[in-house]
Amino acid sequence: MSHLTDFDSLTPEQQACARLVLETLPHGINVVTGTVIAAVARTDTAFHRGATLWLSGTSGVHAEPAAISAATTAGDPAIHSLYLAMRRTDGGDPGYVTPCGECRQLVADLATYTGRPITIYSLNDRLDHVQVIEHTELLPHAYGSQRLRRAGAARLANPVSA
Repeated sequence: MSHLTDFDSLTPEQQACARLVLETLPHGINVVTGTVIAAVARTDTAFHRGATLWLSGTSGVHAEPAAISAATTAGDPAIHSLYLAMRRTDGGDPGYVTPCGECRQLVADLATYTGRPITIYSLNDRLDHVQVIEHTELLPHAYGSQRLRRAGAARLANPVSA
């Protein structure tokens, strides 16, 4: 169930991920609206970072797929946590950010593919509270298929070596 928790109640590893996502914010680019989102995808073995890259009104990359792509490119797709933070250029309070609809579907598909639930941690830039949401809450009736589950199980059983 979605809830707001104190930053201090997170484990040291979760706190490290939260700090890393804030460190990633300055790397995002958005020349259209200026709002930048950063993401850190956490697996059992690594942290994978991504940030907004939005250069025109018609093309861009959201932070969530950037981080997920970094994880899969590293051969480490079994993400269990996704940390998000947002920076606004108007100086307003960024509040807590959740993935857009397309990113929610991507997270749901990846969870289906890997057979692993994904917890989303959305934080503000003050690191006082964190909103914790399970991926199934973000998109309770996500598309999904047995074919996607089988493909993921086969790939994870026989990973691609570098």
